[in-house]
Amino acid sequence: MSCRMQNGRALASASLGYASLAAAAIVLSWARPSHATAPGGGDSTYVNYPVAPAVRRDGFAMGVTTGFGWTGVTGFPNKVASLSDPSAEVSVSGFGSSFSLWLGGALRDWLSFGLGISSGAAIGGAQLSSVPAAIVHVEAFPLFFQGGAFRDLGLSIEGGVGTGVILERDAPQNAEPLAAGGAMSFLGVAAFFEPLKLWHFSAGPSLSYSHAFSQSLSSHQVTLGFRVALYGVQPRPAKKHPPSPTARASSSSYFE
Repeated sequence: MSCRMQNGRALASASLGYASLAAAAIVLSWARPSHATAPGGGDSTYVNYPVAPAVRRDGFAMGVTTGFGWTGVTGFPNKVASLSDPSAEVSVSGFGSSFSLWLGGALRDWLSFGLGISSGAAIGGAQLSSVPAAIVHVEAFPLFFQGGAFRDLGLSIEGGVGTGVILERDAPQNAEPLAAGGAMSFLGVAAFFEPLKLWHFSAGPSLSYSHAFSQSLSSHQVTLGFRVALYGVQPRPAKKHPPSPTARASSSSYFE
């Protein structure tokens, strides 16, 4: 039974990795300019329709999110004999913190993509835990075309590979961990709102959930945080200028 569970977790880990790559490929394919047959042309005639100019996000992009919430981590020493020994199980549950940083680009007003790092930590009783990961970050603003505040309401998904440990709080620096995750799969989702704007920066609250797992360690974390994003190009609506005296004079003479 233990071997079946371990094989099932390994299969789930591999499936998650393939799913993340497939999602990234689909996102990038949607972001490419569309090709269509020219109106009135034959089947062999194609045109590239120009992409609409950005009105909110474009160019280089990066984001930083930090938050606090609840974290639960359960694991075993990363040894074959310990994986099936209930007496070797160690758990940490309680107050936790999270941090993530990604660098990439805004492919559209409503779509950004990047690579980065994520880290979660928790303290519970006499133990503490740490779960860092390298991530692929994709975020979208699905209601962007509704305008107004919806342009700043987004969803993100992160997938990657990391590791994790549970340690004694007062253990010596070189002490063996109570539990170790080895190579772990990581998945995170978040909803955020960035109405605050200053220069090229946008900021606002976020609510996130992350899960990391391997054969010997499993982590769940829910955090409420604050996010700051930087967009290399953040267009502003063109200002409306009053008509020139010549235009006003021409308009007046027309109606006289």
